[in-house]
Amino acid sequence: MKKISLFLLTAFIASSVFIFPTYAEETTGATGNVPTAEELTCIQDAITTRDTALATAYDTFTATVKSALTARTDALKSAWAKGTMSEIQTALKDAWKAYRKSIVDARIALRRAKIAAWQAFHTEKMTCFPDNKAGVDSATMQADAQL
Repeated sequence: MKKISLFLLTAFIASSVFIFPTYAEETTGATGNVPTAEELTCIQDAITTRDTALATAYDTFTATVKSALTARTDALKSAWAKGTMSEIQTALKDAWKAYRKSIVDARIALRRAKIAAWQAFHTEKMTCFPDNKAGVDSATMQADAQL
């Protein structure tokens, strides 16, 4: 079994050299291998727009989570002020359910905002480099997906 695993690992590593594209492609502008000043300004503006949108999305997410925590704290405190154990249990259950829904909704909104920011960036990038030679930055969306 070890020999098969070692063989498969070696085959994968060897084949990945030929299968996966290199990310060191050169960007070609109107003047050859170097982007023009207009292309550089355009892509820099697109990066600024994308990263500003991502920062805003994270700020909104953080504010929503803080608000959900505050609401949960208040709901849990008031749940324990109920008269009977049955009412306390129901109120605790409802407080946690509302909190989980707020967090799930916040994560969905964050994911959608990140996708929208990256889609807008790719659209803008295509206007900067219509010949699609600037593909180096497209793989970095995965880095934002990890956050």
